[in-house]
Amino acid sequence: MSVVTLIAACFALASCGMEEQTYSALSFRMERESTYENEDHYAVGLTYMYEGTGADIVIPTIKDGIPVTEINEEGFSNQDVSSKLTTITVPEGIKKIGKAAFKNCAQLSSITLPSTLESIEADAFVGTAYYNNPENWSNGALYIGTNLIALSDTAVSGDVFTLREDTTCIAYGVFANEKELKEVRNCENLVGLSENVFSNCDALSFVFGSKIKRIGKDVLSSCDSLTSITIPVGAERIESGAFGYCKNLKTVTIPDSVKFIGEGAFVGSAAVEKQNGMYIVDGWLLESGNYYVGEQLKSDYVDISEVEDVVIPEGIRGIAVDCLRGFKSIKKLTIPASVKSICNFATESGNQNSLEVVYSGTKEEWGKIYNSDCWKRYTNIATISCSDGDIEK
Repeated sequence: MSVVTLIAACFALASCGMEEQTYSALSFRMERESTYENEDHYAVGLTYMYEGTGADIVIPTIKDGIPVTEINEEGFSNQDVSSKLTTITVPEGIKKIGKAAFKNCAQLSSITLPSTLESIEADAFVGTAYYNNPENWSNGALYIGTNLIALSDTAVSGDVFTLREDTTCIAYGVFANEKELKEVRNCENLVGLSENVFSNCDALSFVFGSKIKRIGKDVLSSCDSLTSITIPVGAERIESGAFGYCKNLKTVTIPDSVKFIGEGAFVGSAAVEKQNGMYIVDGWLLESGNYYVGEQLKSDYVDISEVEDVVIPEGIRGIAVDCLRGFKSIKKLTIPASVKSICNFATESGNQNSLEVVYSGTKEEWGKIYNSDCWKRYTNIATISCSDGDIEK
């Protein structure tokens, strides 16, 4: 079954040139490319013509047989409608609330959020009546349901912070730049960590709970005390820059459940290993090229810009976003049967029309790779040559 993204309002639809469909007070559009997902997404937000209070808005969990999973940037904060919203219920199944999704909805005092959220981006609820009501804050913390939305400037007063035991998601940047913070307790029920949650927490040593699904952009970036990270089985996405510039991070364990690693997820970390000009972390091939090399690798940098025949090493399990960009002259790519996930085939060479792709496994095995048909959508590659024949576009 496909995945749906609940995203922006009508003006975003026009700018993306995608077909708009109207469902009650909401507008939908199809998208897929921006998140490198295995299946299609929908994008949706309030229409300009909406005149209600929000009580009559029903955010669907399914549209045309496709689950709804996301509310994206400014989806409900349009100036023409934000002053009219007083109540909103986001249903179970929604995974992400985007930047400023409900920002400055000044009358929005009743908000219900699901326990399935994996990411709540910057300023999602800033300026709402709920956010501005002191009665909704307890001990310097603002929760909506089981989701930690914000902390006051004095909420973190020592080197240990204890979450509510039922906390499932932490919103954008909640603990960022807390230089003295060493430990966060009660992480067992966390499903998602949003962008920048713990960035620049120099003293923090963090252990993921077993329920984590998404590790957000820059979530633990520049955390100098991190030396080892084990991603729990069941985690699915490691977003861009998640562990970037953790200069003392030497050991990383990534389970097979992870299907996506964004650009720069481990840039500048000591866990990155090099093999024939390629950068690898625990079986995942990362971005190539000098602009992603950490200080510890610059001394033995290998120029790969003239390499034409690129062979991905046996044992590689995943191909992260933009891992081929450093190979500017690539003409042939050989992929081992060990690969189980492909984020994209982006190159800098502009020669994807002539790129020859050889896969050492069978056509059936290729079909089981996560996002294996991305070459049909994002590139001009015509054929995948498998051990038992070719797959045509």
